[in-house]
Amino acid sequence: MKYTTYAVVFIATLFKTLDVFASSIPAPLQQILDNATSNGDVDGPYRYPTDLTRGIVPKRLHSHNDYWRDVPFYSALATGCVSIEADVWLYNSTLFVGHEPSALTPARTLSSLYIEPIMKSLDMMNPASAFLSSESKPRPNGLYDTENAQSVYLHIDLKTPGRETYSQIMREVEPLHNRGYLTVSKDSRPLTIVLTGEVPVDMVLAQPADKRLAFLDAHLDDMTLDMEDINGDIAPLASTDFIACIAKVETPTMSPKDALRALETRNGTLTSAQSKRLQGLIDKAKRKGIGTRFWNTPQWPQAVRRRVQHQLWSMGVELISVDDLDAAGEEVGSWEDM
Repeated sequence: MKYTTYAVVFIATLFKTLDVFASSIPAPLQQILDNATSNGDVDGPYRYPTDLTRGIVPKRLHSHNDYWRDVPFYSALATGCVSIEADVWLYNSTLFVGHEPSALTPARTLSSLYIEPIMKSLDMMNPASAFLSSESKPRPNGLYDTENAQSVYLHIDLKTPGRETYSQIMREVEPLHNRGYLTVSKDSRPLTIVLTGEVPVDMVLAQPADKRLAFLDAHLDDMTLDMEDINGDIAPLASTDFIACIAKVETPTMSPKDALRALETRNGTLTSAQSKRLQGLIDKAKRKGIGTRFWNTPQWPQAVRRRVQHQLWSMGVELISVDDLDAAGEEVGSWEDM
């Protein structure tokens, strides 16, 4: 079976157009690209059918604005991210991916950048095999060879009116569901769809409890988590704006910009009041079975970024939101030395 997809062809064309040579591509990403274009050839004793992500350890990282990567999805996969974010805009029954309307192109769609590459990657991780019993249907392997039970979150941020956009999203993820790759209610599978942005909450809640295919990213910093019907079964994750959250702690009138500048002068160290506020939100969510993520965390200077991420990690957040994938894996490993 040939595994070359539109996305892989697009990637190869992109590198050729930009004159990016193989030596400049990070080794884990090059491995994935090589494997994804190998047409499933595993002759000889040094390859095996499910080695697409061989040696890559999944990490609790969220690839923020993943579509900004040179190679969306595959770059996050090469880093070991267990959460990936795509902003979608519905025009003429097509979901385009980008940060704003002026960034959209006909070639960059939810299907071409995410659904198709994810489908083909999961197909590679779940090949037909003479070693599998024909009488049993094993649970599908996930995207990571080192931890094949790991589910990856695909965060889809709805940027256009919710009801129509939601309906199109559900149509486009249906092939993944038909293959058994989508988490359904409490049955964790390789990919979990989490919706944020202009989400029609009533439509998400209207899904049958035992057939839920799409889940909510709850609002961490408001009363949503106090609602009795919001729990981990409906919203496995909750998030909020980090800078806006810590600004509220200092004074009611402090602006996010001033809060950021004050944080930078402390080299990223949170005040006692800020730490207490964030820890309270994280603990509150945990009691409901909900993991947490903070977005709009500082990305520069690097020392500030590292210290903020380390403090959030120590508080027990589920996901660390990252923009710099190249540094993310190394920095996670160095936090214990801080």
